[in-house]
Amino acid sequence: MIRTASADDAAVWQGLRAQPWPLTPAGAHRGEIARQRADPSRFAAMLAVDARGCRALASDAPADNAAGHGFHHAIGFTPTERVVFHRKELK
Repeated sequence: MIRTASADDAAVWQGLRAQPWPLTPAGAHRGEIARQRADPSRFAAMLAVDARGCRALASDAPADNAAGHGFHHAIGFTPTERVVFHRKELK
């Protein structure tokens, strides 16, 4: 099951973040998690969970951020899909 990360997932989320960034202090990971959870209109954290717990971490980067894509690839992420968001002002 894939679901939105909650406050109850903070410890697991922190452990997942520590894998690609092992030199980052735990407090920095906790702060980033708190900032992302505080702004759901800008950030989304999704976790793939099974009976054994969290099994995957999802991340995103803007379509034009080639450096971000390269970084994600370098630390073991694989692309899943590309999305184009559309908006129409209603008057």
